[in-house]
Amino acid sequence: MSARILVAMLSGCGVLCAATHYVCPVNPGAAYPYATWATAATNIQDAIDAASVTEEVVVTDGHYQIQATITVASEITVRSVNGAAVTRIDGGRRVRGLAVIYPKAVVDGFTITNGYPDGGVRISDGTVQHCVICDNVNTNSSYAYDGGAVLMTGGALMDSVVENNTSANAGGVLLMMGGTVLRCAIRNNTDDGAAGGALLFMGGLLRDSAVYNNRNNSFGGGGGVHCMNGDVQGCLITNNSGRGGGVYMRFDEARLASSTIAGNYGLYGGGVYVDEAATVSNCVVENNLAGDLGGGVRMAGGAVLTDCQILNNSATNFGGGVSANEAALMRNCVIRGNASITSAGGGVDVYDADPGTNCILRNCLVTGNRAQTSADGVFLAEGGLVENCTIVTNVGGHSGIVFAAGSVMDNSIVYGNSGVNMVSEESAASIAYCCTTPTNNIVGGAPGCTDRDPQLQDPPWNCRLMTNSPCRNTGIYQSWMAGANDLDDKPRILEGIVDMGAYEFAPYPIQRVTPTYFDFGEVALGAYADLEFTVENAGSSTLFWQVEALTMPPFMQYAMTSALPPYRWDWFRFAPDVLGPTSCATRILGNGGTNDIYLTGTGIVPEPLALGCYMLTACGAAWLTLRRRQAP
Repeated sequence: MSARILVAMLSGCGVLCAATHYVCPVNPGAAYPYATWATAATNIQDAIDAASVTEEVVVTDGHYQIQATITVASEITVRSVNGAAVTRIDGGRRVRGLAVIYPKAVVDGFTITNGYPDGGVRISDGTVQHCVICDNVNTNSSYAYDGGAVLMTGGALMDSVVENNTSANAGGVLLMMGGTVLRCAIRNNTDDGAAGGALLFMGGLLRDSAVYNNRNNSFGGGGGVHCMNGDVQGCLITNNSGRGGGVYMRFDEARLASSTIAGNYGLYGGGVYVDEAATVSNCVVENNLAGDLGGGVRMAGGAVLTDCQILNNSATNFGGGVSANEAALMRNCVIRGNASITSAGGGVDVYDADPGTNCILRNCLVTGNRAQTSADGVFLAEGGLVENCTIVTNVGGHSGIVFAAGSVMDNSIVYGNSGVNMVSEESAASIAYCCTTPTNNIVGGAPGCTDRDPQLQDPPWNCRLMTNSPCRNTGIYQSWMAGANDLDDKPRILEGIVDMGAYEFAPYPIQRVTPTYFDFGEVALGAYADLEFTVENAGSSTLFWQVEALTMPPFMQYAMTSALPPYRWDWFRFAPDVLGPTSCATRILGNGGTNDIYLTGTGIVPEPLALGCYMLTACGAAWLTLRRRQAP
């Protein structure tokens, strides 16, 4: 059979029908099915309607004014030739610009603008990516039904910018019933209802995105994000304003994790307002300002704050770092450098708590905070329970902690604060198994307390216990300790009896490796590139360490051992000698003493997510990743 006959047969059965349909803004020769540039459609919807499943619509540069919403309701891809900067879909303040409503549909590389009154984009299935969604308006007043410049009930918005939009609810993105927002910038949006930037209403995921310069005009929700149900992960949330300046979290299915919330302004909770059993974990909350309570975080209603750093925030009123009531739990947090501008509780403020049962501060370090009137560190205005905390070197000149009626503190260190360490305003306060001074004015005799120096390693930056600390093995067991970890993520009990303070004494090295990634750069065949960095012993005794290659390319077939006295440094090198890209996993083994290892060096490419404090096995193993590239 000849090739010409085969082609004719295939053409007749449709195999060679155009898989791509074209669009350009001006074309007098437009003809269905728009299979060439010469016959390209001038209307994007016409080309979409001509496309079959898995086919593609390609749109060249232009400003496309639309009279009806462009709807993608089949499994096709609609993409621009040269990206969003030169390809615009304009709703003309008449209609929404785009709706993507089918699984596996993809829209890629457009600016969607001037949508009205329903915003710019609706996504119920499929993916919108590499788009700019800007200058849209949504006038719907109920986020239970509609709202946002981008309305999502499913699907995904990826690698896009959502900016300069306004809405009655959710100025930027509304995840009404699910959906995923990934690697997006949500900025300069405003709303009058629930969220300036993004609202997660009944599920959804906002991840690895930057949310900044948004405003909640009513101050009734979150300036950047309002999460009622769903997950916010790995985001930078900065320079927003609202009731909760950066984020407003509500209800037990709302979770904020592994994010940085910085430089926001909120009436209550400059950084985060977290309420009704919502959870905030593994976040950095820093340099935020509250007009009233909770410069960093405002908590209530069983909210949980865990494994967070609350740094350098300010509140006009109480609680420069955290203001908490109604069964809030603060656990394994560092609360440092915060300030109450006019009132008390520079670090933490607790009020309206049932005596001894509500508002728990556990395994936390509270240091370097200040207040205007009282309690530079912790202000227990009404009740509250402090367990295994280290409250040291708070600097406002008033006190480390102030107790009120019904307050309880166990297993804690309160020492070295400016002014006095403790003020007990009520005889009903209970203090036991703590390290503080003086102890002779504690009502009830302070069972298990000591006024000896706690012997911290290097306060306020390193508040771990030294070998001879009187706080080792002198606390009292509590049921919550079973399976719990301390502030270093070590087991809460290591030597049979719990220690006082936020850190258990560790009889083996703690490794801190910064950075963890090194790049040799391009190296010609036969040439060498040395990578040099420093290993510093910052501990109190000699550290013996060894470098081992766990994978063995030719340039790493050796190990080095060295002994470092306290406060000394050493170095070693890696020299590549073969062609081709190679990766190598290496570890440093520590043996003996409570020492820290610091690594610094040249030729360094930092990892996007910097790794912090390592506490691995009893040998103190810390890991490096080394990569070498070579040119032929």
